Amino acid sequence: MESSLKELAGYRLARAKEMLLASESNLEIGQYRTSLNRFYYAVFHAMRQPMH
Repeated sequence: MESSLKELAGYRLARAKEMLLASESNLEIGQYRTSLNRFYYAVFHAMRQPMH
């Protein structure tokens, strides 16, 4: 059980990093709303708590 929670947390952090990189890319090309949306999901994925 502990191992699967660590895997889930790692997956969610990887998704958060992916969304953050997408947010930065969108910001650089002036897509502000899309950038904000990707940033929101980066925080969302990073902060989700595993279900017990």
